[in-house]
Amino acid sequence: MRRMHVGELAIYYGMIEAPVSFRTSPGHTIGLRMETVGDVQPNIEVQATSQSSETIVQGTPREIRVRGYNTLLRHWDDRDETALAIAPEDGMRTGNLGTLDSDGFLRIVGQIKEIVICGGENLLPKEIEDFLRSNPDILDTNAFGQSDDTFGERLCAYVSSLWQTSPKTLMRSLLSARAESPGTSPLGTYAS
Repeated sequence: MRRMHVGELAIYYGMIEAPVSFRTSPGHTIGLRMETVGDVQPNIEVQATSQSSETIVQGTPREIRVRGYNTLLRHWDDRDETALAIAPEDGMRTGNLGTLDSDGFLRIVGQIKEIVICGGENLLPKEIEDFLRSNPDILDTNAFGQSDDTFGERLCAYVSSLWQTSPKTLMRSLLSARAESPGTSPLGTYAS
């Protein structure tokens, strides 16, 4: 990290509705900065809960919920969306599965919603991520669904690649892998 001049690198975790709920700091070990999104910030409450809102013991993967001064109060003019996103007694539902260790550090291990329905086709973000990670130029990726007026949802992915690989070259490589093994790529018809 020092050779790359990022010795002071910190990880921040949050969402638009609840920004910077967790963060690492330069004083944390490199292991904590690489494996976690940090510890909970002051004046923020966090729970790892099951679907029934039952609080779970540390180390068990459960949905992460946050509540505090940084949390959205309600969606503008949309009570239904507010009810889906915010449980008054438990806080903002992040949609992320995570584990909390005894020191309060959060490890993200998955997502609550594991299926993206795109034009009637069920797509699993994990399959997409595994396929993308099979490319040697890809360091890491996160696939997720996004609302789409035509298909209901569309599959998107953030991709972290080697610095010398251009996005155009990377996409050609992925499409070539799909063409070479048509039945094995989870990219379906939407990658073209």
